[in-house]
Formats: sequence, C-alpha cells, structure tokens
Amino acid sequence: MPQSLDPLTHARRSANNSKLNKRINNVIDAGQQKRGFNRRYWFRIVRVPNKIDQLAKRRGWPPFLAMQKKAVLTSRMLAYYTDHMVTATKLAYKSAGESMTIKEEQTLWENVFDGALQRYRTDPIKLPLEEIKKLTENKKYIDLEGMPERDSIMHLMRHIPDLISPPARILRQRAVEFRKRPTHIQRIIETLKKQTQKELQDNLGKELDTLLKRNIPEKEQASKVCFAASIYADALERKARPPGEKANNWSYYYAEGMFYVFDKINQTHPEIIDIIQSLK
Repeated sequence: MPQSLDPLTHARRSANNSKLNKRINNVIDAGQQKRGFNRRYWFRIVRVPNKIDQLAKRRGWPPFLAMQKKAVLTSRMLAYYTDHMVTATKLAYKSAGESMTIKEEQTLWENVFDGALQRYRTDPIKLPLEEIKKLTENKKYIDLEGMPERDSIMHLMRHIPDLISPPARILRQRAVEFRKRPTHIQRIIETLKKQTQKELQDNLGKELDTLLKRNIPEKEQASKVCFAASIYADALERKARPPGEKANNWSYYYAEGMFYVFDKINQTHPEIIDIIQSLK
C-alpha cells in the first residue's frame, strides 16, 4: 500500500464507526448496492478541490492551508468510499455462506484503496465538458486541466502522515522530560488547558517565533517545534468540556497543532517542514 491514512482520518473513522456502519448498511442491502450510490459519491469526492477553494476564499485561508484541507478531506472520503466497497464484498461473501479472514479483509481494503487512488488521479470527472469530449485512449488524463492539482493533492496525502505523526524521537524526549521534570511539565499543561483553543494556538505561535530565532541547529529547532506541538496536544486533550462534547485523542490534537505550525512557517521556514518530515 503506497499511501497510509493520516491520524485525523483514523480518528474520524474510529469516532464515527457505528454511524459509518449504519450509513453503509442503509446503502447496501444483503450485498446489493443501491443503484447509483458509487457514482454519486465519487462525484462528491472529485468536487472537493472546488468546495475547499470556495471555503478558502470566504474564510481567507492561505494556499497551503487550503491544500492541506483538500488532502485530508479527500483522504477521508476515499477511505469511506473504500469502506463501502469492502462492506459490500463482505456481505456478498456472507450471503454465499462464506466469510473473510481479518487478513483477507485488510488486503482487500488496501487493494480497493489503492484502486481508488489511481482512479482519483486519472478520472476525468469534473473536467470541462469540451475537454472530456476530446479524450481518447492515447491521451493522458493527467495532461488535462484539473489533473495536476489532483497529483499535488495525492502528493500531500502521501506526506501528511510523516508530517503530522509524532516522530519516535519526540515521544522518547517527552518520556525523558516527564520523568525528569514532572511537576514543571504538569504545571505548564495545567495552565495551558484553562485557555481557549485560540489562546492555545497564539501561545504555540509565540513559542514558534522564539524557537526559530534561536541560534541552534535546524534539526534541533525542528525537534523543539514538534515538542511544543505535543504540549499543545496535552493541553487540548485535558481541557474541560461541556456535557455531551466528546474529546478527541492526543494524536488528533497533535496533528491539528502541526497543521497550525505548517500554516505559520510555510512561507518563512519551509526548510523546517522538510526536516520535520525526515525526523524518525
């Protein structure tokens, strides 16, 4: 499988697992799919860039943030599309009196997801009608208007897990810091968790400004940036919430913090983003 799912997609799929299964079963009845579902949903997937562009214009998102949103949402929708296809196959097996092993189901999921990625990259849906009419077997879809952006989205999808998953070295560093200075670290988190999310982001931004001005090696800067995002995630995970509002897991908040980091430093310190991606 050339592409893995990012933590935000994993978190959303896990949190909505029961709702997801209910939606899928409403579409699939005893292994028979309702006519047109795959086509309609696929049309929604390829419309993601246009939808995000509209939101970006209204909300003033910078271009890099818009591309991140496109990559994450496309990944999430392709995962749901794959879940739907795999469930249909499982129900077909069941109606035939057979069953799939966990390994067989996992392999099927990966193969269907890979197929969906390839289709996403080459499917001419949403191209201008006059361009679709010009398609021939010898013409490369990716040469047509709209396809280069899909390549960019897929490229970002491929790298997002490396960018927003905590490197092992950061997790080890956290373990050392929590063991050496437990009271100091806990005091920081207790103070931060009382702040609003906007205040937490502002504090993370100030910490970034301070770190990036320090005369230290870039690799050390990158590590400290990741550590700062991890403390941001600690605070958000432990924040008090109104009754009925569910908290997400730590990985979700870390990923959210790293997206904020990239939005802030993409134009000024792109080399730090490259180093973060390479941290292991």
